[in-house]
Amino acid sequence: MKRNWLLGAMGVLWLAGCTASPDVAPNDDIDALHERFHGKYSIVSSVSNEAIDVNMDGYASTNLLDEIKELAPEYCCELILHVRGKGQWNTQPVRLMVEAWPEQYIWSGNDQWNWEPLAYDPKLTVNYARQGASRSISFAPDLKSIIVADEPNADASVRWKKPVSVRIVGQHTIELVSRKTIYTRAGTKTVLITTRYERYTMTT
Repeated sequence: MKRNWLLGAMGVLWLAGCTASPDVAPNDDIDALHERFHGKYSIVSSVSNEAIDVNMDGYASTNLLDEIKELAPEYCCELILHVRGKGQWNTQPVRLMVEAWPEQYIWSGNDQWNWEPLAYDPKLTVNYARQGASRSISFAPDLKSIIVADEPNADASVRWKKPVSVRIVGQHTIELVSRKTIYTRAGTKTVLITTRYERYTMTT
């Protein structure tokens, strides 16, 4: 009887030793991160820290969904998070973020506007192009924010600047704060823009 008890105890210890594994921090659990964050996010709201007249209708507003029609869903301006483990085409886990935003393009005289101070001129035409830069990201240990890496190639451009902050504000909602220079009816303005995105699909 004593021998059987010892063998049983040793068997339990052996099984425990085989199944035990180090705890994985929530911000490093790539499978859980994939399920929660991977996918495409559409714009829920976008507001500036001061009222601006971007659509040139004579009324300034902080609601950029009213001011910039290119932020409407049909223009596919969205946030995309690529979060996946190792696979056939990647030897390391992938954590990338792309914000597709309507960038302004203005032809000023003989040159294209390059974000120099520009006064309002009714003869100028403003065009938009949906563009963005891919950036490496990591997740804060408490999963309340996303840390965006510096990308020299993107940061060298006057467009696609690194966000000021990226917060996780809900199960599938992300809030991104950016500093952008925008041509308005009052000329160029540099404003802080807070945009909330909500995931609508995991397919990327």
